[in-house]
Amino acid sequence: MRQGIYKEENGVVSIDVRKAIGQGYSNGWFTNTRKCRYRLYKGARNTKKSYNWANEAVIRMISDEITNILILRRYDVDNRNTTFANICRAISDFGLEKYFKTRTQPLEIEYVDGRKIIFAGMNNPTSLNSLACKKGFFTCVYIEEAYEVESWDAFVKLDQSIRAGMGYDENGNLVELDVPQQITMCFNAWSDQTWLYTEFFKGRLEDDYEYLDTHKYADYKDESFVGPGGTGLYLHISTYTCNEFRNRNQVDVAAKEMKEKNPDYYRTLFLGCWGAATDTTYPEFTKSCIITEQQVRDDFVFMDFSIGIDTGLSAGDGKKIVVHKNEDVSTRVKAATVMILGGITPGYKQAVAIDEYYHSNDPSFSGNNTDNRDNLNIQEQANALFDTIIKWMHKYGEGRNKKGDILMKGHINVYIDSADIGFRQVMEMTARKYGMYNIDFIPSTKTPIQGRVDWERLMFSYNDLLVSENCPNLIREYKNSRRGKKGEARENIDDHAINSHEYQLQPFRNDFVSWKMNFKEH
Repeated sequence: MRQGIYKEENGVVSIDVRKAIGQGYSNGWFTNTRKCRYRLYKGARNTKKSYNWANEAVIRMISDEITNILILRRYDVDNRNTTFANICRAISDFGLEKYFKTRTQPLEIEYVDGRKIIFAGMNNPTSLNSLACKKGFFTCVYIEEAYEVESWDAFVKLDQSIRAGMGYDENGNLVELDVPQQITMCFNAWSDQTWLYTEFFKGRLEDDYEYLDTHKYADYKDESFVGPGGTGLYLHISTYTCNEFRNRNQVDVAAKEMKEKNPDYYRTLFLGCWGAATDTTYPEFTKSCIITEQQVRDDFVFMDFSIGIDTGLSAGDGKKIVVHKNEDVSTRVKAATVMILGGITPGYKQAVAIDEYYHSNDPSFSGNNTDNRDNLNIQEQANALFDTIIKWMHKYGEGRNKKGDILMKGHINVYIDSADIGFRQVMEMTARKYGMYNIDFIPSTKTPIQGRVDWERLMFSYNDLLVSENCPNLIREYKNSRRGKKGEARENIDDHAINSHEYQLQPFRNDFVSWKMNFKEH
């Protein structure tokens, strides 16, 4: 419990909300926006957005006798380490543990009187129709990472499927009553190529760089706004200065450095402005991010290695692969099997893509490190990957001067596309055939594409994510990568090396200095 926030006298609980969450969000607090069905919080990282609504959710639960809360992410499993953890932290900060009971199967938090905070996935909006509470009503819906709602049509369906006032009457019948309901959405402003901008912010609360660069936040309220499921709108843009709890020596210095080094990224990362309108996914990937093999050998000490594999088997075993060419983009490959070897420097300062294996069934596509043998079956593909791993062991693990590499000394973690369970099993059996027992095959962690792109762009900005010239296809993909036609962070094509690279990096991602310094959230 944080000191000075919670007090209980004669059975009455009082909480100093301002001391708990600080300033910057009082205009949008639920007591001031009761007539707004829609609230959208857009902002920079490190601005208390998630922490604010988590505190608000707890206050709402103890403030009246009808509130039940529904918290949504794309998939229900995404809630466990984010929204659920935030609510539990808020309960602890307020010293209210004795009033709440937490459960993980199913994931929910129950107040002492039986009302609940329920965590669910929105991948099946129609399933939300059957949600009901035995006491009170679902008056509040929170959507963390609103970018995960992929389109306006998907939001409308979601909005209309969450019926206000669903509950049981005195006879035990499920009924719909006229109880006001509020939907709150939080997100980081990576691109205005989204329904969140066109349907809510456009023409109402546009970015004002000069204002946001000197103020904590900007907001807007229109109680007459009409949406698909109700009326009233509140918008909020938060900047990094909105968080008075930030480590000023760390965050403010990082903001100043980013403003000088990459002004466009500063606008988004620190001021909460919409990302620059560009088709290029990785504008920060420049020549300075590409290094030579000699630099890898001479300039880096690695404390850990890992390998990522994107199997590319979705096109079908042995089938020809489609190659795309147009005037603007060089050769694009629809499917391929790719393996990336990466190293991590001490202190999680830098990540280096060291080498790659790339297999394409299409002989018309060629390049360094490309295996063009046609119609490899799964076992032949596994053999080719193991032959490459053994080559890497000798190349990067033996006799490499003073590097102290551990590739030959410890376990090798190989992260494989989690969708291809069968291929992972083949690799495990092949490892035994090769007599390799110091190698583990782990299903890759699937995170949203937008989050992966955000991480890579930041690391490229600081030159903390580097790619060796021995990874020509990874370089090609980073250069060619474009946003999707519907505003997706990245097109779902010609990203096999990038996927492999992301699988290899995912277990370490949150430990890197640049990321921790700029993306720590309250």
